[in-house]
Amino acid sequence: MQLQETNRISQGFRTKEILSSSLSQPLANIHKSTHVLEDDSEYSDPEFDDSEDEEESVEEEEATNSTSIIINQAKKEEINIRSSCQMFLKTQTEIKTNYREVAVKWLLKLHYNFHLANDVLFNAITYFDILLSNKKIPKSELQLYAVVCYWVSAKVDTRVQPSVAQFNNLSGEHFTNELFSRVEIELLGVLGYKLSFPTSKFFMRQPLTLLGADEKVTHVSRLVSEVALIKFDFMDYRPSINAAASVIISFACLGHTDKAIEMIKTELLDGSNMESLLNCTKLQCKYSKEFIATHKESSSNEVKSLFDLVNMEIDFDNMFQIASESICV
Repeated sequence: MQLQETNRISQGFRTKEILSSSLSQPLANIHKSTHVLEDDSEYSDPEFDDSEDEEESVEEEEATNSTSIIINQAKKEEINIRSSCQMFLKTQTEIKTNYREVAVKWLLKLHYNFHLANDVLFNAITYFDILLSNKKIPKSELQLYAVVCYWVSAKVDTRVQPSVAQFNNLSGEHFTNELFSRVEIELLGVLGYKLSFPTSKFFMRQPLTLLGADEKVTHVSRLVSEVALIKFDFMDYRPSINAAASVIISFACLGHTDKAIEMIKTELLDGSNMESLLNCTKLQCKYSKEFIATHKESSSNEVKSLFDLVNMEIDFDNMFQIASESICV
């Protein structure tokens, strides 16, 4: 069995931008811009071979083992990501937490205009948070550093990257190749020339597939995980915890409580801290609930229909207790 993921843009369910500011405005003028997360259909249906040949069964087991090894290695690596709320607050004097949020929203807007794979976005925010946690940035250059994080991430994950001119056209700025090159060198130094980091997007793929996430669950998981990207609080949670929280919420809010509990059990058995996972899940749910309440009426009919199915009034304490007790039995 082989799982084949694609990065095509879906021609089916498409969410709608509801931005209070146009992309032509500079970052300094964006105060309340928000984006309803667009579908990139990154999770295609797994392709199964129906043959019961013994050789293919062996290949399936080997593929599963390989995936588990990769994920376990990623969980070891994520511990060494040098970013946190405390590091940010200690490092930055001009950049406030809400400035980071505005910058990330702006990157989301750029991202959905370029239609690149979501890995580009998640890697870019990882770079950005490491940068903000380790290097003092002038407020006047925040937008420049943010866009270079995205540009470098696009270099890593795509064959063709947006040009400086394209960034200028969308932002109304006047960046130059020299500025991009200067900041790129600084960024690479802060990153220690490491350009591959585990992200919550990476950690979400396997559980969504194994738990049989349908299209609606997958759409909600994208929304929840990208709302979490925006919020400063989640810098203190490891990517695997953020990913697990998003998956738990996505199944639970659509009535798949059994699968949400199964996800909790899996995480606890893998050694995740129960308190940390529960707190992260509640916080993501809170922000996602606020996002839906704020943007539901201004969304497209397709997005409204999905939001109508979502119930964010979830008793996570009870779900975690059930999962914990089932492990102890």
